[in-house]
Amino acid sequence: MTHYLFSNLRTATLCWSLALLISLGLVVSGCSTKAESGAGIGALAGAAIGSQFGPASNRAESAIIGAFLGAIVGSIIGGEMDRKDQEQLSQVYESGRSHATTSWVNPDTGNQYGVTPKPAYTGQRGRPCREARIDAIVNGKPETVVTTACRAEDGMWELQK
Repeated sequence: MTHYLFSNLRTATLCWSLALLISLGLVVSGCSTKAESGAGIGALAGAAIGSQFGPASNRAESAIIGAFLGAIVGSIIGGEMDRKDQEQLSQVYESGRSHATTSWVNPDTGNQYGVTPKPAYTGQRGRPCREARIDAIVNGKPETVVTTACRAEDGMWELQK
C-alpha cells in the first residue's frame, strides 16, 4: 500500500511538474499568440481540476487528461477570442435559447463561432450554470469544444472546464 501511494504521488508530482514546465516555457518564450498563452493557463487549470476531481485511484491520469482538455479549451476560448467574442459568448450563456445555435463572425479577426447552449441548472454554490457546444473556425481551422460556464457574482459567465 505504501509503495502504491508513493508511486502515485511521484506520478502526480511528475504530471504537475510537466504541466508547469510547459506553461512556464510558453510564458518565458514570449508566446506570439494569445492561443498559446491560453493553452498554457488552460493546461494548468485542467491539471488542477483533473487531479482534484478525478477518481482517487487515477488522479495522475485525470490530471493528464485535465491538462490536455484544459489546453484545448484555453486555446479556443481564452486564446483567440477577443473581448467582443467573450462578451458575445457570455450573452449566449445568459439568454441564448437552449439547443439553438447562436453564430457570429468577428469582423477584426475573421474567426467564426457557433454556440449551442443546453438548459441552465443550479451548480455548485447555487450559481446558475450551462453547458454549451462551441464550434469555431479559428485561423481557418475548425475546432469544437464542449464547455460549462457558471454565472459569477459580477454577472459574467466563467468557464468551469
